[in-house]
Amino acid sequence: MRKGFLSLLAGALLASAGCDDFLTVDPETFISQENYFKTPQHVEQAVTAVYARTRGLFSGDWRLLGDLRGDLTTLQFNINIPGFTFQIDEFTEATNDNTIGAQYNAIFRTIFDANVVLSRIDGVPFEDQQQKERLRAEALFARAVAYWQAVQFWGLGERWEPDNLAVPLILEELTDPDQAFQFERATVRQVVDQIIQDLTYAKQYLPPKSAVTGANAGRFTRGAATFLLGATYQLDPSPAAQQAALAEFEELATQGYALVTTGTAASGGNAFREVFNPANKNNVESILEFQYNVNLENGALRQNLVPGMSPLNAEGGGNEGNPSLIPVYGEAGEGSYMPTQNHILSFAGADPSGPETPFDLRYEGGYGVFCPGSGVSGRLGNVPDVLRTQGDITLRSPNPAYPELNIERVRDPVNRSVRENCIPYYAKWRWPEHMPQPGRDNNNWIAFRYADALLRRAESLARLGRAEEALQFVNEVRARAGLPPLSGLSGEALLDAILQERAWELAGEGHRWLDLKRFGKASEVILAHGEERARRVSRTPPAAYMRDGSLYRLRFPIRPRDVELSQCRILQNPGWGTDCVGN
Repeated sequence: MRKGFLSLLAGALLASAGCDDFLTVDPETFISQENYFKTPQHVEQAVTAVYARTRGLFSGDWRLLGDLRGDLTTLQFNINIPGFTFQIDEFTEATNDNTIGAQYNAIFRTIFDANVVLSRIDGVPFEDQQQKERLRAEALFARAVAYWQAVQFWGLGERWEPDNLAVPLILEELTDPDQAFQFERATVRQVVDQIIQDLTYAKQYLPPKSAVTGANAGRFTRGAATFLLGATYQLDPSPAAQQAALAEFEELATQGYALVTTGTAASGGNAFREVFNPANKNNVESILEFQYNVNLENGALRQNLVPGMSPLNAEGGGNEGNPSLIPVYGEAGEGSYMPTQNHILSFAGADPSGPETPFDLRYEGGYGVFCPGSGVSGRLGNVPDVLRTQGDITLRSPNPAYPELNIERVRDPVNRSVRENCIPYYAKWRWPEHMPQPGRDNNNWIAFRYADALLRRAESLARLGRAEEALQFVNEVRARAGLPPLSGLSGEALLDAILQERAWELAGEGHRWLDLKRFGKASEVILAHGEERARRVSRTPPAAYMRDGSLYRLRFPIRPRDVELSQCRILQNPGWGTDCVGN
C-alpha cells in the first residue's frame, strides 16, 4: 500500500533532525550528494523534503509576522517572558529580531531545496513524463510561495513600488554556502515576474483538487497555483495587473471550490466554525492546507495551538485534561496570540451598547470570552470561567490587570449573554474532542481558502470600478456569517468595506499585516491602533506602533550578518542602519 503523504513528511522531518529513515535520505545533506539523483524515486523523496520545508513557511512565525503585526491580534502581558514577541506586536523590534530572522531562514531554506530539485531533475531518466512535470511543478510552487512571502515582507511597504529592493533572486542550486552572499537583492518587479513565471508553468502540471485526496491530501494543486498567481498579480494596483488577477480568481471558481455552508453538531450548526473542524479536513473551501496528525509521535507534525491562544490567567486542565476549561491541558494558558478588544467589539452583535441582531456568526464560531465571576461561558458549555490558581502568583491577576485585552462589557459569542470584564480568545482551533493528551491537537493549518479568494476577487473588481459585481462576492461571504448584504458602495468606501470583511473573516490566520500593506492602510491603521493602545495601556513605549515616525518598519530589516557577510552586495532596507543601505 502506498504510504500516506503525511507519513512521508514525518520521515523527511525526522531525517532533517539527524535520523536516517526517510528512505535513507537526509534532506539536510542530499543536496551535496552528487550521486543521489539517479531515479524518479529519488526525486519524489527530494520533493517530499521540499514539502517539509514549505510547511515551515506557515508556522508560528508566519502567524506572528502576519497577524500579531497588526491591529487584530495582540498578546497578554507576561512579565516572565522575553520581549521579542512584544517587539513584533509593538513595532519596536531590532534589526536582528529572532522571529523575522527565523522566517527569513524558512523562506530561503525552501528556495534552496526547491532549487536542488529544479537543477537536477532533467538529469534523471523518467519513463513517466507526467510524473516528472508534476514534481517540477511542485518544486516551482514551493519556490514561488516562498518568494511571495519574501517580496511582501522585505520589498513592499504600503504602496506598489516595483523598483524597491526585495531579496536575492536565487534560481539555481548552491553547492557552496558562500555562494549565497555573492548575490545582490533583486527588485520587487524582478521577484514578482519570477513568481508569475514559476506559477504559470506549475499550474499546467499540478493536479486538480479532486485528484489530491486520501494518501495525497496536502499536495500542491492547480487551484493553489491559480490562487497564488491571482494574489501575486494583485500586488500591482494597475488595471492590467488587476485584470490578470481577476482572471485567475474567475478560473479558480471553475475548479470545484466553494464555501462551507452547513455546520454539524460538533460545530453547533455553525458553517464558519465547520471550516476548521478537525473531522472536516481538506474540505471544499480549502485551497492550500498543511497536514497535521495528532497520533504521530513526531512533534513537528502535531499541532498545539490552544495553549498559546488561551488567557494566561485562565485555569488549565492539568495532565488529565478538562474540556470545560479553555486550556484543556496544562496548568494555564499562555496568552501569546489573542484578539484585540476593538476587533471583538467590531463584530455585529458583540457590543452590548448596540443591537444584538444581526449577530455575526463568525464571532459565534471563532471566539470565546473569559469572564471569571460574570455569567457562564457559552464556548465551554455554559459553565463558569475559572481564574488561574496554580503556578506563578504574578499570573493569577483578575482580568482588569490586563488592560491590553480586558473588555468591560461584551456579549458572549455563543450564549449571547452580556458579561463583564472579559478577555477574548480565538476558538477556531479549539476542539476538545480532538485533543487526546497534553501538547497535541488535531488541527491542520489552512493557508489559503475560498472565502479569501472570493474577497480577493471582489477587491480586483472594486479596483477596476466594477462595484456591483464586487459586492456580489462580498455578500456571498457575509451571507454565511448571517449578515445582511451591502449595497451602494464604490471606490474607496467599497475597498474599506472589503478590508474590514477580510478582518472579520480571516483574523488569526496570518493575513492581516499583508492586507493592510496591500490596501495602503498600514500606517493609518497602526498609528490609530497605537494611540488607542497607549491611552488604554500605560506601559506602552512612546515609540511603539510607529508613533515616533518610524514608518520604515513597514518593511522588515535584512539581517545585519547578511549585509556584512555579503560585503554590502546585500543592502539594508532604509531606516534600519546607516551603512550599506539600499532602496
